[in-house]
Amino acid sequence: FISVTEDTREVQYVLSYGSSGLDVEFGLRAEDGEEYFVSASGGGGSGVIDGVPAGYYELFVRNASSYPQNVWFCRYHTQR
Repeated sequence: FISVTEDTREVQYVLSYGSSGLDVEFGLRAEDGEEYFVSASGGGGSGVIDGVPAGYYELFVRNASSYPQNVWFCRYHTQR
């Protein structure tokens, strides 16, 4: 899980993946199911997810393309 504190209202991200034709949604999912996410295409993206309330979140990546494709989440790290 990822912890967002009152002092951390934005989450920076860098995302890369091998299939440049795949569109994905990437973000954080709260325990109540609320999601804070961004869309990426072309093999990756970077930026900030703003307005994330304090709490604990699960990181997710999902296929947003119109064709079937497996999405395997390999590794993440947090930076302090």
